[in-house]
Amino acid sequence: MDSQAAFGKRIGKPQSVVSRLEDEGYGNVNVRTLIDIAQKLDLGLIVRFVDFATFLKATADYTDAAIKPAAYTQEAMDELLSDTEKVATVSKEPDRRDDA
Repeated sequence: MDSQAAFGKRIGKPQSVVSRLEDEGYGNVNVRTLIDIAQKLDLGLIVRFVDFATFLKATADYTDAAIKPAAYTQEAMDELLSDTEKVATVSKEPDRRDDA
């Protein structure tokens, strides 16, 4: 795993910023910083309001395997596009119910 200084260099932030991000008690991370980090790591960022039950489900597993995003691959993007096109095609099909 990267040291704080090495990770800071990777995301274009000083080590002190990485240290604050890792400090669970800090609680003052702003969205702009998260967007900057996501851009540097070529990742998407989702920020949304949810009910508490949804929050608990989404944050139940913080193992490395659970929180590490998959690397970008063109194959994954092509598969997603293919799935999206399939859904769009199905939703455009006429309703074939018998109205008689």
